[in-house]
Amino acid sequence: MKRFAVGMVFVLVFAGMVEAQTTTPRPTPEKVTINGTLTFARGSVAIQNNEVTYLISGISQLIGFVDGLKAGAQVKLEGYAASTPDATVMFFRTTKLTFNSTDYDLSPAFPVRSFGMSGTAPSRSRTH
Repeated sequence: MKRFAVGMVFVLVFAGMVEAQTTTPRPTPEKVTINGTLTFARGSVAIQNNEVTYLISGISQLIGFVDGLKAGAQVKLEGYAASTPDATVMFFRTTKLTFNSTDYDLSPAFPVRSFGMSGTAPSRSRTH
């Protein structure tokens, strides 16, 4: 009888843990295009657009290699924006940068489904 009671408690605790993991919805990134001036905010490359600050990822590797791409440059960015707990700040993952009439494709080499670690990673196996 003791084994049965302990087993049932274990099953119920496990079921509760599984249920708790599936009830938290993730915000879905939305595809947007933003125009603005590059600046720095909260330690990141950013664009201030109206009341919203977009924290930009995906273009920092180009700063210093593309002439004129620095703070104060006018750019057009296409990509995915995701909300944060602060309504005035959004994360922005860049897929295309337009600067000085030149387009830069910044799409990921491997598909990324969200802003977390759930993307598809490259295979580490080798074939010779």
